Amino acid sequence: MYNDDARRLLYEWQGGQRSALYAAASSGLIEDMGALAGEITCCMNIAHGCGNMRELQDLKDLRKFCEFKVRGPIEINGEVYLALPWYEEKAE
Repeated sequence: MYNDDARRLLYEWQGGQRSALYAAASSGLIEDMGALAGEITCCMNIAHGCGNMRELQDLKDLRKFCEFKVRGPIEINGEVYLALPWYEEKAE
């Protein structure tokens, strides 16, 4: 899976601005890896329930991508995050 594919899936399945998927897609930052994995698992259950095996496989690949492509921890304003490849550090 490529960065663009992962980001597209995160945006497609996100549930709004409070979603861990949305945060990961937009900023590249993960505040809580467990919450992100949980949301991806919920999406996998939906895809499976609809019989969409291709989307289910894409979501499985996304989960692996998020587990293996993160770097960090990164501290930003006293908060600790993990970062996906499209996170860009802001110059201070």
